[in-house]
Amino acid sequence: MRKSFTLILTIFFLIIFSSLTAMILSLSADTGSTTTRLYLYNQAKLLARSGNEIAVLMIQNRFSDNICLENLEIQDGDFNISINISYIGSGFKNCKTLFSNSYQETNGTVIIDVYVTTTFKMENINFHRRTAQKP
Repeated sequence: MRKSFTLILTIFFLIIFSSLTAMILSLSADTGSTTTRLYLYNQAKLLARSGNEIAVLMIQNRFSDNICLENLEIQDGDFNISINISYIGSGFKNCKTLFSNSYQETNGTVIIDVYVTTTFKMENINFHRRTAQKP
C-alpha cells in the first residue's frame, strides 16, 4: 500500500514539474518575440518621425525652385518608408492642392503621410504617421 502511494505521488509531482517547465519555456519564447516586435515598432516610429523631417526639409529646399514634391520612397535597411505630401491653400505655386479655397491661416500648409513597413516577413510591422504643418 505504501509503495503504491509513493509511486502515485511521484507521478503526480512529475506531471506538475513538467507542466511548469513547459509553461516557463513557452513564456521565454514569447518574451523574445515580444521584445523583437517592440524593438521593430519603436524603430518604425523613429523612422516615421525622421521621414517627416526629411519631407519638410525637401519641401523647403524645393519651394524656392517652384518644384512640388508629392511622393518620396526611402529604403533603410529592413524598412521601406513611403511619404505622400498634400498641399493646402494657394501658398504653393505650380502645386496640385488638396483644398484651394481655404482660410488664410491654412495657406501654405502641407499634410504629410509617412508609411513605414518592414521588408522581411518574419515580423510584419506597419506604422503610419500623419502631420499637418507649415514648412
